[in-house]
Amino acid sequence: MKRTLRHLLLLGLPIIWIAVPARAEVFLLTHGGRVEGQWLNQDDKQSAVYEIEMTDGGRITLAASQVTEVIVRSEMLRRYQEELPKVPHTVEGHLEMAERCRKAGLKEQREFHLQKVLELDPEQAEARRGLGYSQVDGQWIRADEWFASQGYVRHKGDWRLAQEVELDARKDRQAVEEKEWRKRLQVWRNAVVRNRKDAAEALTQLSAVDSPLAIAGLSEMLADLEEPKQLRLLYVDVLSKFSQTAAVNALLKRVMQDPDVEIRERSIDAARLHGGDHALAVLTNMLKNKDNNVVNQAGWALGRLGDPAAIPALIDAVVTKHRFKIQTGSGPGAITGGFSPQGGGGMQTGGGVKIIEKELQNRQVLSALTALVPNGVNFAYDIVAWKNWYARQQLLAPGTNLRRDL
Repeated sequence: MKRTLRHLLLLGLPIIWIAVPARAEVFLLTHGGRVEGQWLNQDDKQSAVYEIEMTDGGRITLAASQVTEVIVRSEMLRRYQEELPKVPHTVEGHLEMAERCRKAGLKEQREFHLQKVLELDPEQAEARRGLGYSQVDGQWIRADEWFASQGYVRHKGDWRLAQEVELDARKDRQAVEEKEWRKRLQVWRNAVVRNRKDAAEALTQLSAVDSPLAIAGLSEMLADLEEPKQLRLLYVDVLSKFSQTAAVNALLKRVMQDPDVEIRERSIDAARLHGGDHALAVLTNMLKNKDNNVVNQAGWALGRLGDPAAIPALIDAVVTKHRFKIQTGSGPGAITGGFSPQGGGGMQTGGGVKIIEKELQNRQVLSALTALVPNGVNFAYDIVAWKNWYARQQLLAPGTNLRRDL
């Protein structure tokens, strides 16, 4: 029900004090919450909605049925001023008034009354805590004083170490600079794609990029499958200049997901230049994926990476177990069909769904494994034989580069 302040006063209904910015109202909601802001369509008496500009600058619309009361700040402060002379100058009187202010959201007025309490009783615990004090070694100390004594600084409404603040500032500066690089890269890209008169110069500029701040933009452009292939290959080459993890991850994502084989091959070769150890860790972890296609793709990439350190993980992944959904049942209209490990495939009518586990031989993993071990060593998909062989080699020459030295 839509009610104005004047209506509430005439009806003698109680009004809650609410502290909000100047020229703002408080909209009390039917579910118990409240919204603070300026009532924009106050003059439209026929409107069934409230148009409100929030204190943070945003705008919302509330249906009249969502609002129980609209309270004006100036009236609330007037009522507080009327009550103020009646407050007893005692600990109890100021504590009671401070609590009423707290419930109403009158922060400054609440602090005023709590300070009055401390003037009367400096050790009054409730007032101390209300003003942010805590007892440390028998002494009352404000939280801000304690944090400052510990080397913290106030930052964005929270207490942070100076090093954290500097790190945040550095991240903010980096985000701004990365945005500028995105714009620059896009300008050069457009010049090349549209074959403008400065296309050759733009291509030279793209090829010469050497700032790590360009990694994010280059990664996004590389991931765009609509980009011309030659440009995407160029992005791979440029990313290969960087040893940063972000650049290597962008390349590995193309290795595992790109539909173009040349992009995949160029990407794994580029990742090997600076990020061999990181690439090894990422790809060996993908050998544990529940998707058999991912396992084989990771196996192919590890073979191309050429690091014998991958041998133990490849041995474990020569044969892997995967879960599948299959349709079961019989009867009119029942259809039996297989499902991929990701749950793909059409839903069938009739019967039910059964989960089965099946061992799969991974050809790409075996191919990578045989490429990394000495010529002639091949135990096919016999994991036990592979493990026994590898254990013997480690006993004979721990840490040996199997492909080079055996």
